[in-house]
Amino acid sequence: MTGLLDAGFRFGAIALLGLLALLIFRQSRSHTPARLAVAFAISLSAYLVCSALFWSDLPRGLQAFLLFGCLANPLIFWLLARSIFEDGFRLGWRHTPLLAAIEVVGFWYVFGLHTPDFSATSQSLIAKIVGGLLQASGIVFVIAALVTAYRGRAPDLVESRRDFRIRFVTIAGGYMVLVIMIEVFLRGAAPHPNASALHSAAIFTIVFYFANSLFALKINLLFEPAQISLTSTALDVAERMLLDKLDAAIANQAFLQDGLTIRQLASQLGAQEHRLRRLINAKMGFRNFNDFLNHHRIRVACQQLADPALVRIPILTIAMKLGYGSIGPFNRAFKQSAGLTPTEFRRQKLAGLDLPANTLGNA
Repeated sequence: MTGLLDAGFRFGAIALLGLLALLIFRQSRSHTPARLAVAFAISLSAYLVCSALFWSDLPRGLQAFLLFGCLANPLIFWLLARSIFEDGFRLGWRHTPLLAAIEVVGFWYVFGLHTPDFSATSQSLIAKIVGGLLQASGIVFVIAALVTAYRGRAPDLVESRRDFRIRFVTIAGGYMVLVIMIEVFLRGAAPHPNASALHSAAIFTIVFYFANSLFALKINLLFEPAQISLTSTALDVAERMLLDKLDAAIANQAFLQDGLTIRQLASQLGAQEHRLRRLINAKMGFRNFNDFLNHHRIRVACQQLADPALVRIPILTIAMKLGYGSIGPFNRAFKQSAGLTPTEFRRQKLAGLDLPANTLGNA
């Protein structure tokens, strides 16, 4: 009976994951987070089979196919977290060596070092070391995903989207860490059938919870970039007062404060954070708080870079004074807004050349 429950929960979760993957791919496949979400659903489905009690009864070829997805699961989870919390994230070939290393070591461990009965006592020392390294790498990737979510949680201006994304990474990541720690404690021994059924039931519950939440909100809520949510309704009295305070803060260049967060700005304005988020997104038309900051910072940067009197000031110095912690984020934000790098912009401006019509320097 326990075995049937275990299998039922596993295949139920796989069916839900397959449905989610299909819907996400159909609606948002052009976006990197959506593609990674589909990959995560597939890899989690593979894990549900790899960790099942009937795993050892499967043909070796099918085991190899499923193992590929199972091993990649923590890495894909980390990449997914980065793609939904980091605006500038780009999936590229630079991530391939990580995947290749995990797959090679994992296949070596399962098919080269491990004994057929998977018992802890019959493992060689090197097998125990390699298995421990695989588990440690999984924990590192999941913790890195949790840190990414914590650091990137604030800029998103839409409450429901931000809360959903944080809950997804926190709950899924927290459970993944718990499972890996239990696997470390078991030291390769097969889990008790009751424990296996409880584990599959927990995964099914988590998958069902997020599937239901996603359908209740919007299927693209988690996986597409933050969008502008302008509303045509007039400002009420409270919103008008807050907008006046915000305009005054902008006039005083409050946006130049290094490391400024929306919580700090709301505190400076004496406003509730959720009201300020809604004002900046729905009434002012910014995708997230970073867009709001970059918009005003890059305008000042354009003025300074076009000023002949400031030609000897290094671009790095300008970036630091504008609140950027390093030159990289400044260069990316500037090129996205102005269509040119800061160096190109300064060179063309000081040479008296016309800039493209969509650059802020001509605004």
